[in-house]
Amino acid sequence: MVRIRLFFITLAALPGAVCAQPVQDAVQSTAAVTVSSVPPAGTDASAGAPAAAMQTVSGINAVSTAPASAAPAGPSARALRKIRAEQEAEFREDRERTSYEKLLLQGDLEPSEEGKLPFYTQALGRWRPGYGKKLKGQLFEKRGAVYAHMKDWNRAASDLRWAIAANPKALDAAKLLSRIYQLQGKCAKSEHEISRALKLCGKSERAELYYQRALLYGLCFHNNDKAFADFDQAIKTAYPARHASIMRKSFLNRGVLYCLRGNSAEGLADIDEAKIMGGADNRDYMAAQGSCQFMQKAFTAALADYAGYLDPEDASHTPPATNITAEVYGRRGQIELNNGQTDAALADFNKCISIRQAKPDINRPSNENLFDPSDCYFYRAMLYELLDDAAAALQDYDDACDMGNRAACEKRKLVKTPI
Repeated sequence: MVRIRLFFITLAALPGAVCAQPVQDAVQSTAAVTVSSVPPAGTDASAGAPAAAMQTVSGINAVSTAPASAAPAGPSARALRKIRAEQEAEFREDRERTSYEKLLLQGDLEPSEEGKLPFYTQALGRWRPGYGKKLKGQLFEKRGAVYAHMKDWNRAASDLRWAIAANPKALDAAKLLSRIYQLQGKCAKSEHEISRALKLCGKSERAELYYQRALLYGLCFHNNDKAFADFDQAIKTAYPARHASIMRKSFLNRGVLYCLRGNSAEGLADIDEAKIMGGADNRDYMAAQGSCQFMQKAFTAALADYAGYLDPEDASHTPPATNITAEVYGRRGQIELNNGQTDAALADFNKCISIRQAKPDINRPSNENLFDPSDCYFYRAMLYELLDDAAAALQDYDDACDMGNRAACEKRKLVKTPI
């Protein structure tokens, strides 16, 4: 121990103020180690000395030779490139989705139907699988509705089929596709779509679907029994607050079918029920009552109702160019033809047909009631036969036959072609 102390004293005595303080600190640190190594009282000091010296030396060596702790290794260049590529891909996807959503919103906000088309088409081009098939189906449904508005039936039907394939529960797409098939005369396909939608829909959607299928059965299949059953279901499943219009039109049409079955009392009661519900022009009820009276061959009463519809007290309130107006002109023309009033009948048939020509959508019966516009051609052809105008009669029979009027197709075979 004396040697060690003398050694440290010698070091402390070396010249140089700069080195004195570090050496002194080292001496104190080493002395502390030495003191801590002294064996406690009552033990053999000589035995503990070598051990203490060893501990001192080992302590000094431990302090001076311990390696510095290594810093954690960072990611490799390859890992960094991978991380950067993933971040860039995520950024591009976010940017593309933002652009996609912007196009979709612009299409929704565009006031004109034709103006929506380019936005929806561009949005479809930017759709990615990560956005989900349901979203893609909604886009096809939106664009299909635009094509339908533009009366581009083939493109509309194609888009709506895509929409249904992406989301089989897209009820609005199914209803619109069914209507398009009906307008195209594809009755079986129309029934398939509306019946499929009925199986998938909730209770709140059934009334409208039953009503649409009832019109289909009556107008496309001429199956009044099925039409009656579906009008009945539409009334039973309708929620008055939500489906007031569906209930009213179902009562009107079921009333007409009651009359067609010979039950005019029930028919007129249904028409009165629809009238109580309100929400429509009073002339609609007069047209339905006239049809009921017409079917019961109460032609005088029917003429009065038709006159109230076509010639309202307010002369400025002219009847609209709708399927109902065409029906009123057509059926009044039939009564006039039956009464021998050929000039009046011809005038009414001409008005019925002019509505048909101005409104191609009613070429095939598809809306609101059970009147077939081809009847106007059919009965005008009969009128032309009475007037010995075989060429005009043949032309009208051909037109009616092309519209699906089977009676006209049969009558066409019986008319002699003029030389």
